[in-house]
Amino acid sequence: MTLDKDALAPEMPRFDSYFDAKSQDVHPFERIKNSFDESEIRDGEEDAYERQRDAELHKRELMGRLIGQTLTPRQFEMLSGMDSSGTIKNQRYLDNRGKQYLTNQDQIRLFEEHIEKMRRQKIKSGEWQEETSMQEVERYLAGVEAEVMDPKERKKYYRDLEKAVALYEEMDNPESLLEKEYHFDETCGVSLDDHITSLKSQFPNGRIETRRDRDGFAVIKVSHKQEFKYNLDRIVNYDFDVEKVKEAETNEILLKHVLPKDLQLSELANLPKEELMEKLNTQIGQKYDLTYESKLEVEELMRERVNGKFRDDKEAFEMAFVDLHNNLTFDTSKPLKSGTLLDAFMTDGSEEAALHQRVSEDLFNDRDTYRYELANQLHKKINKHWRHTKRETKDFIKPKTSETNVYANQQRSIDNSIESMKTRKDEMEAQEDFDKEAYTRLK
Repeated sequence: MTLDKDALAPEMPRFDSYFDAKSQDVHPFERIKNSFDESEIRDGEEDAYERQRDAELHKRELMGRLIGQTLTPRQFEMLSGMDSSGTIKNQRYLDNRGKQYLTNQDQIRLFEEHIEKMRRQKIKSGEWQEETSMQEVERYLAGVEAEVMDPKERKKYYRDLEKAVALYEEMDNPESLLEKEYHFDETCGVSLDDHITSLKSQFPNGRIETRRDRDGFAVIKVSHKQEFKYNLDRIVNYDFDVEKVKEAETNEILLKHVLPKDLQLSELANLPKEELMEKLNTQIGQKYDLTYESKLEVEELMRERVNGKFRDDKEAFEMAFVDLHNNLTFDTSKPLKSGTLLDAFMTDGSEEAALHQRVSEDLFNDRDTYRYELANQLHKKINKHWRHTKRETKDFIKPKTSETNVYANQQRSIDNSIESMKTRKDEMEAQEDFDKEAYTRLK
C-alpha cells in the first residue's frame, strides 16, 4: 500500500511544486489559496463593531439613568464594569479563602459534629463517662457561653481597640522615636560603663539614659530615630553639584597620601612639558594585592565617607584614611602588574562600566529592602501630613467640577450635535443633486 502525499496534506508546500513554479517565473506563494473567503473576515469585523456599538449605546443610556437616579443595582454593575470582573463575581458567593459561604444550617451541623467528636475523644481518654457525657457537654457549653462577651462588652472592646489603633497611627510619623528599656545585669562580665560606650558607638545619634530601680538594678533606656539603608529624604534632596565636590575632595585626599611626594598634583602643575611626561611615565603602584581583611576595611571606610559619619567631615575622613593606610596588609602570593601615572589616567571606561554594573546588580538583589523602606518612609510622611498638619482654607474648597456641571456639559454637547446635524441636513436638502444614500448614512 502506498501513501498519497496529496491526500494527506494537499496544502503542504513541496519541492516539485516549488521548482515547477521557479521554472515558470512564478512565486511559489502565489499558488497557495486561502481556505476561507475574505468576506468572512469583513463580516466578523462588522459583527464585532456592531456589538461594541450596542454596548456603548447601552452604557450611554445607563449613564442617563444614573444621572436621573433611576438606575438599578444590576445596571450599576454593568455600567461600572463589575459584571465583567471575575474577582467581584467570586466575592458574592466565596469567602476570603476561596470557599463557598456556609449557611446557618451548615454552621449548626458542623458545630454539632465538632461537639460530638470532642465528646467521643473525652470518653475514649477516660476523662468522661458514657452515662454522664451529655451532662458534661452541657456544662462545657455553659462555660463557653459564659466566656463570650455580651453586646455591651463587645462594643466597649472594639471601641478601645479603635482608640489603640488610632493612637498607633498617630505615633507612626517620621519624628517618632524607637525606644527600648531593659534591665542590665552588671555581674555578666561587662561593666555598665563599657556597655554604655558600646551603645553610643552603635547609636551615635541616639539618646541613652540610665537609672536604678528600688532594688538597685541598672535600667537602661535607648531612644533613637529609625534608620534606613535607603533614606528617602537623602534621595529626594540629592544635589549633583555638591556630590561632585565631595567626590573631588575625596579623590584629592586619596591621591595626597597614596602618590609619592614628587608626583603630587601640586608639584606636577608647574613642570614643563618634558619633565611632566617623564614624571607621568614613572612606575607607581603597589607590588602586591591587598589582603581580604584590608579590602573590607577600605570598603567600610569609603562607605562611611559616602553615607556614614564621615559624609560631612572631611578632616576626620583624612585622619581615618591615614591611619588605615599605615596599617594595610598585603598578600605576597598575589603580585600586581606595575603601571605608570599616565596609565592610571588613560582608562577606556571599562572599570567605570563594571562599577555601574555592580551597583545595578546590588540594587536589584536588594530590591525587596529598597521597596519596603521607601514605602515605609512614604507612608510615615503621608501620615504626618494627614494627622499632624493643620488644615488650611484651601484644603476645604469644593472641587471645580460637580455632577450638575457634568450633566449640563453633556446636555449642551447633545444639543450642539443636534443643531449641527440639522444644519447639515438643510445644506444637503438645498443641493440639487441630493444624495439619499448619504443622508441615510448621516442619520
